Amino acid sequence: MAQSQSYRQAAEKLFITQPALTKQINLLEHELDLSLFERDNHGAKLSEEEEMLYQNALVLDEQINHFLCVAKKSAQEKLVILTLDSGSQSLMVNAVLRS
Repeated sequence: MAQSQSYRQAAEKLFITQPALTKQINLLEHELDLSLFERDNHGAKLSEEEEMLYQNALVLDEQINHFLCVAKKSAQEKLVILTLDSGSQSLMVNAVLRS
């Protein structure tokens, strides 16, 4: 949604219906107690604050993907457990490697 600025286009990219996407965004906004998008008749766009959150989420996604690649390379025949802990308003990545 942040990339397309259109509910319809975002829903198509995700292979879900527009009402289902709208519902998920509304649930997330309710959980976070903030409005993620500035909406008008032409679509929706991220506000400045939410753009910063989005950029942080992209960095976090990149870090998690990097971690998973490293873990896969080093974990040969090992169990990898990855959890995200949102305590104290910052996400922490916890991993356990077991041989």
